[in-house]
Amino acid sequence: MKYKKHRTKTGGRKKGIPNKRTQQWEKFSEWFESQGMEKLEYELGKLEGKEYITVMRDLLEYFHPKLARQELVGLDENNLPIPILSGIITNKRED
Repeated sequence: MKYKKHRTKTGGRKKGIPNKRTQQWEKFSEWFESQGMEKLEYELGKLEGKEYITVMRDLLEYFHPKLARQELVGLDENNLPIPILSGIITNKRED
């Protein structure tokens, strides 16, 4: 059977209904805001020093993901030279 353009949708989700994964995340988000945040704050309050920093660093990746490293290469596939200009900015005042 040949495909017909502009045919009406049959079956599947209705337009505007979120998929199951989105519904699960929304439900989890509501639970976390109402109950989970208190537990998280309590548990984080018990941590100290290096352990606290490690857990916070790991959690922050969910809010601000790491950026991928990028290598700068020149036209001939060699490393791109980055000239460093020294002596341009000084703290000396000329009177």
